[in-house]
Amino acid sequence: MKRKFYLKRAEKNKFLIGAVIAVSFIFSYCSQNKYPRDLLAKIYVENLVAEGKYDFNPDSLRFHQQKVFAKYKITQDQFKSALKDYQNDLKEWDEFFKRAKVMLDSLKAQSVIK
Repeated sequence: MKRKFYLKRAEKNKFLIGAVIAVSFIFSYCSQNKYPRDLLAKIYVENLVAEGKYDFNPDSLRFHQQKVFAKYKITQDQFKSALKDYQNDLKEWDEFFKRAKVMLDSLKAQSVIK
């Protein structure tokens, strides 16, 4: 009779350990940035262009920034949160800005911006 009791307890421990592993895996997966670097760089660059163009008019700037976020189906809070995730990894953060600079240089070469 005691053996069954010990087996049940071991089964409970296995379940508990499995649950802890599953939860930790879910949290580590969720903490990874779900937005690609190139997408965030595009949003960043388009917002920079809007800031340059509508710097004198805060209402127009806000309107155009909202249009950019709507275009890419992301909220401003999600964008800021994703950028914070990239800031935690210096290599990714540097790559993000390199990509943004390439996009800006491309727009300048096409005479889209000055």
